Amino acid sequence: MGGARGERGVMTHSCHLSEAHPLDSAMLSARSSNFSKSMADPDTSDTDRMGRGRARQLFQKYAAAMAYVVVVKPDGSEAIGSAFHVGEGVFVTARHVVEGLELKEVRPSEPVGIPTKDFLPEAPVDYDEAIREVIGHAPLWKHYQDPLELACEPVFHRDPRLDIAAFSVKGLHPTTPSVPLGSHLDDWIRDEDWMLSEAVVLGYPPIPYTLQPELVAVRAEVNAVVVPRDVPKVHFIISAIPRGGFSGGLVISEYDFALGVVSRSLLRDRHSEELGFFSVLSVEPIFECLSSHRLLPEAQREGWDDFWNTTTTDFLERGSKGSGKVVAYVSCHNDGKRLYVDLWAEEQPLLTAALEAARAMLPAGKYHDERGKGASVRLMMHDTDPTVELALKRACEAANEVLSANGLYKSATLGEE
Repeated sequence: MGGARGERGVMTHSCHLSEAHPLDSAMLSARSSNFSKSMADPDTSDTDRMGRGRARQLFQKYAAAMAYVVVVKPDGSEAIGSAFHVGEGVFVTARHVVEGLELKEVRPSEPVGIPTKDFLPEAPVDYDEAIREVIGHAPLWKHYQDPLELACEPVFHRDPRLDIAAFSVKGLHPTTPSVPLGSHLDDWIRDEDWMLSEAVVLGYPPIPYTLQPELVAVRAEVNAVVVPRDVPKVHFIISAIPRGGFSGGLVISEYDFALGVVSRSLLRDRHSEELGFFSVLSVEPIFECLSSHRLLPEAQREGWDDFWNTTTTDFLERGSKGSGKVVAYVSCHNDGKRLYVDLWAEEQPLLTAALEAARAMLPAGKYHDERGKGASVRLMMHDTDPTVELALKRACEAANEVLSANGLYKSATLGEE
C-alpha cells in the first residue's frame, strides 16, 4: 500500500478517484466513518458504555472464538500463545508466537452451544419446542472441542517487521463464533476517536499452579495511539498489564469489533515484560496478511466491495505529469475464489482496444462478459486454477500496454503487487 499517514509516516491507501473508479469513494467514506458513527456522544449521560455488563456480554459473545496455541521451542521446552477465529476456520495470531517453532496443539478452551439433537440424539423431537415455551428460546448445550488439526501451516505478513501470522484448521465446530475485524485502516484513524475508549482483552497468559491453559479476560482502555520506530503501523497502547501468553490474543473494542491483535510489551533495557506498555497491532496488517494468502473469510469481505485482493492501475489523460483526471483503469481481482478484470476507458475506441487485447490472453470458454463496477466491463473467469490465474495476469498486462501505447499516463497502481 502506498502513501503516508501524515505526521506519523504510516503507510496509507491513496489513489486517484473518479466517478467511474472501481474503488467507490462513497464506499471508502462509509468505511472510514464507520467507527465515528458508532461512537456515543461524549456529552450524553452514557459515559460508561462498558459498564452494566457490556464487558461480560462481549466476553460471552467471543470467548469461544479463542484458542490457545502450544509450541515447542528448539530446546524442547513448550510455550503458550493465543489465537482468535475470524471465520471459515481461519485463526489470527502473532508472528512471534509460531514463527520458527513446532506447532504442537491448537485448541479452543471455551465451549460452543449446540442444539439438543446434537447433544442428546435420543431426546424427543418436540423437546426443544417444549423448552422454548418455558424459557423463551431453544436450549443450547455446552460442547468442548478437541484439539484442532491444521489445514495449512502458519503464514505470515510479507513484511517481517509486522507481528502477524495466520493459519487455518479442520474440524472446527460450525457454531464457533468469528470475530469481526474493524474497518479502521491506519490512515483513517483519528487518535482522539480512540483515546480512553474501552476494550476487552482475551488470551492465555499462564497462571501458576493451574493444570491447563485458562482463558483470561481483562478490561482495559486505550491510553495512546502510536507508531513504533521499528514497525511502521499503528499500535494501540492499552492499560492492561502485558503478560506472556497474551501474545496473539484478541482485543475487542467496546463497539463490538476487533481493535487488533496483542503484539508485544514496549519497554527498555530488557526489563520484565510486565513493566512495559501493552501494545496492540491494529487491523490493517491482519487484512493484508489474510488477503495476500487468499485466507480472508467471506464475512470479513463484507462492505469492502472487493477492495482486498484487487490491483488497480489508473491512467490519466494525455499530457499529465502525475496529476490530473483519471480517464481509464485496469482492475484485476483474485481472492482465490473469484477472478476477474474490470476495464474502463472514457474513450470508447480505447476501451474496445483494451478489451480485445485482454480477451486475446484468456482461454476461450473460460470467461464471460458482465457489467463491472461503475461503467466498466468485467471479464469474469469461470475457474480458479493456476493456468487461469496466469491468463488473467497476462490479460491485465495486455490491457495496460494498450492504454499506455495510446498516450495515457500510467499513474498509480493500488493494491497488491
